[in-house]
Formats: sequence, C-alpha cells, structure tokens
Amino acid sequence: MLFPSVYLGLFSVVLGFVGFKLCLWQCRHNTPQHGVILITQSDNYIELQGSHFIQGRVADAELLLNILCLRIAGQAGAKRRVFIIRDALSAQDWSRLCRCCLGRFPKGSKQ
Repeated sequence: MLFPSVYLGLFSVVLGFVGFKLCLWQCRHNTPQHGVILITQSDNYIELQGSHFIQGRVADAELLLNILCLRIAGQAGAKRRVFIIRDALSAQDWSRLCRCCLGRFPKGSKQ
C-alpha cells in the first residue's frame, strides 16, 4: 500500500465533512425558524407555536454556549429535541427561559 497516511488523511477529511453535514441537518431540523414560546414556571410546561408546534414538559435542558437544548416530553410520551438560540430572544426573555428550564435557583430560595 503506497502512502497509507494519504489514505488516512483523505478518510479523515471525508468523515469530518459527513459529520459536519449531519450536525448541520440536525440543527436545522430541530431549530424553530419563528414562533411564540409559552412557558409556565411552576411545572415547566412549554408550548412552541410557529414553524414547529410542540407542547409538553421540559424533561431535560442543557446550555451549550449560546444555544439552549431542550428535550420536551409530550403528553403521549414522545420526546422531541428543540434548540433555541440566544440571539432569537431579548435578554429578559432569554434569562427567564433559562431560569425556568434550567432551574437556576434551588428550591426554597426567596428569589
């Protein structure tokens, strides 16, 4: 086999490109383009109306840089993932959404 490092380098580039395209497709599929977010703070019930219509309880939330990744459990038991970008909301709305979904304040605090 001539120049195995060339084949390995080419394979790495192709694998990286396929991974990038798959990640980009997943982000486009799971990020709502426009709409309205309704959320209740007491029981973490969220409803997204717009390009995606999703309703249910926030089962899991994770903050990755400027992207809030929500896993929403519907009433039928189906789970759906939604990405919300920080620039899509005002600062006040973003902080309220993070506070509701991530549970920043421990139970029993006065804030």
